[in-house]
Amino acid sequence: VTEFMKDPAVINDNFGEWFEVKHTTGAPLDMNGYTVTCGAPFTVTGSFVIPAGGYGVFLRNGNPVENGGLDPMVINAYDYAGAIGLGNTGQTIEIFNASIMKISSIVYDSVVFPDTNGRSIILDPTVAPTLTNSLDGNNWCFSTTSYTGDGLDDTNLPVTNVTQYGTPVAANDSCPIIPSGVPTGELVVTEVMNDGLDETNEQIWFELYNSSGITIDIDGYILTD
Repeated sequence: VTEFMKDPAVINDNFGEWFEVKHTTGAPLDMNGYTVTCGAPFTVTGSFVIPAGGYGVFLRNGNPVENGGLDPMVINAYDYAGAIGLGNTGQTIEIFNASIMKISSIVYDSVVFPDTNGRSIILDPTVAPTLTNSLDGNNWCFSTTSYTGDGLDDTNLPVTNVTQYGTPVAANDSCPIIPSGVPTGELVVTEVMNDGLDETNEQIWFELYNSSGITIDIDGYILTD
């Protein structure tokens, strides 16, 4: 698993959720008979081929006028018809091959992993998509490439031209480079002046670094010491 949309903007989660897998070997892979677990399991029925070095997307809803514009007739996608839901605060996604061997697993949360509405969460493309790397929330960031489509909102009413951010069946966006030694998080304090030369309050300041990859307006944020 290299990307997942757990909390689409405007579009109802029941229609707009999806996750992407990348196949890293040199031959096509047919996922027919593979099982995905995410709270509940489902098994891929029928041929679903992931090309060598390519991608496939699992859609909670395969109707492009309901899910935000993702069309299985256009992209390499499998509609699992709502069999599982991606939790907004955390979930475990596991994939087993037809021999019941685990081949992929992520355990995400909303603390270490990025967490925002309307943006997929992506594995850093500079990081090898191994089981070990995918379990480390520090290797994930937000998508910055947008896509637009129609869908159904939280009250199941139609909405049009909704913008989401993600790269289904395409290479992931670049993740921001976090300076060495900077702790993970959307906003981190990276520099502090706590004792100016004349020891007045006017010379006390601190610096914030935004590591999320998107602009953050901190209007209304509360700062405490």
